[in-house]
Amino acid sequence: MAVKVFVLGLPGSGKSTVARCIEMLVRDNRCKWFTLLPRISDYDILYTMFQNDTSGKFRSKDHDGFDLLDFDILDVALEEVERRARDYISKSFKRNELILIEFAREDYNKALKQFTSEFLDDAYFIFINTDIPTCISRINERVAHPSTLDDHFVSTYIFDAYYQKDTKQYSASSLENISGVDTQRIMVIDNRDSLRELFEKVHRSVSSIYEQEKPNLLIDTNSLENQDQQKEQNKSLSIDNIRKELAIT
Repeated sequence: MAVKVFVLGLPGSGKSTVARCIEMLVRDNRCKWFTLLPRISDYDILYTMFQNDTSGKFRSKDHDGFDLLDFDILDVALEEVERRARDYISKSFKRNELILIEFAREDYNKALKQFTSEFLDDAYFIFINTDIPTCISRINERVAHPSTLDDHFVSTYIFDAYYQKDTKQYSASSLENISGVDTQRIMVIDNRDSLRELFEKVHRSVSSIYEQEKPNLLIDTNSLENQDQQKEQNKSLSIDNIRKELAIT
């Protein structure tokens, strides 16, 4: 069974950092009930479209970046996101898979309508809330000092032309009403604090997902016996270790 987790937020909000936190928790057996399928980011899909563009829907920018000139392409990219996710899930024979789906949109209610209702029915949603000026500052910092493959450039043009709102508008109730999403499957993380605080918020979100999925999972009894020990291990993690694991300087 695959557990789908959408990680959503503005460019520079910390989506990829949150995704790497989740991967770290799973990889280091702090959430050993899950195994990871490949992470899907629509940036990779859009970048491939940009490289193959012959109709003027994109334009190149500094730092190997691009601007999107035809925003309808964003809906096409999300269709490809679902196709890839289904393909990964269908080819996996592991138990308790977790697949992370990462993208940024100005209107998530509209964006989620690009997915089939069946695909969304059992999914979880983590919204990363960060204000636009902070996001732009982080983008400038990460392209000046890149440390991960996720350190992409996003121009101020894209913020001015497309991103007019931050994610704090997306309450659980609004998504439930428009997209039919169960409010218990929606989590909002404010990412304007320290990395350590972000990691703890992510851990709580993953633990919430586990609690909701526990009846459906095939659980190793040894992992249950060691949960208290794992919790203590999580508490003892130093900020230096977290930075090292997440490749953040």
